[in-house]
Amino acid sequence: MHFKSTLISASLIVVSLTSCSVYYTTSEVDSSLKSTVDQVNATIQKLDGQVSSMEKEFQEIQCDQKSPDFVQAYQMLKGIDAEMKAIGEQRFFVNQIYVQFKDYTKGKDKIQSGTPEWEKVKEAKDALKTTLGKIQNEGNTVVENATAFNTFVTKNIVPKIQLCDVAQYTTQFEKAISDLTANQKQVADQLSQYQKKVAELISKHSATKPALCKELSADLQKINTDVTQISRIKMNLQMTVNGFKANTQGMTKIYSCSSDWKVVSEAEAAVNTQQKEANALQQSIQTTTTHLQSIVVALGQ
Repeated sequence: MHFKSTLISASLIVVSLTSCSVYYTTSEVDSSLKSTVDQVNATIQKLDGQVSSMEKEFQEIQCDQKSPDFVQAYQMLKGIDAEMKAIGEQRFFVNQIYVQFKDYTKGKDKIQSGTPEWEKVKEAKDALKTTLGKIQNEGNTVVENATAFNTFVTKNIVPKIQLCDVAQYTTQFEKAISDLTANQKQVADQLSQYQKKVAELISKHSATKPALCKELSADLQKINTDVTQISRIKMNLQMTVNGFKANTQGMTKIYSCSSDWKVVSEAEAAVNTQQKEANALQQSIQTTTTHLQSIVVALGQ
């Protein structure tokens, strides 16, 4: 997460001179005050949202929070929260300045020098200027500390843990099944063609070339057996995926330091085992198919 410090400025008021009287136009003061207050609220609300998002993301890492790195990270967050609380108090004060202004200028078009309202506006200007300076400084401090927190977590915590995005893992597991299904269909289509060709060749050469015909028949049988084994692997993969979905229902992320990581590691191990077996079968089918094709060529000569 990246933080930016937004400067807050206050531009108050047009002073008009009429004879010996000096006055503020209430509407102009109101507009200037409200603009400043709105800017303060928007800036702090944005910063608060960034800090909240950062803390939520970190707290999703359900690891051993007693480890030194986590203890330090939480101490850093505690400091940032205290700083945000102080900024919130300043924000409340700024809004109170505007509320009070609306109250003591109610029904007045102008604020004339020498009146109690005149003094209150001057005090409000001074208080607002001081408070905006505090908010700016405290906001800069939050930005600096939040950036330092992100750097610390990225360097000292993130490299030590693994993350399972449940939706992404589920998609990868299902893709493994989909790929295996496509491969099985391709082999089955080829096998159907081979069966017809083999039957013709055995019928034609069984008497004159029995050894080759026997090899041809054995190759065809082996391919059939391997294709059947692919169906078994696909069924096992589907059971693994279904189990993973059931065990991670309602979860979006799982970290390796969480007690739930066992669900991820067991599913990964099962899928990897089945994929290795599937790859071995596919290699076996390819080898057998190559041998079968060489015999077909030999019988055709």
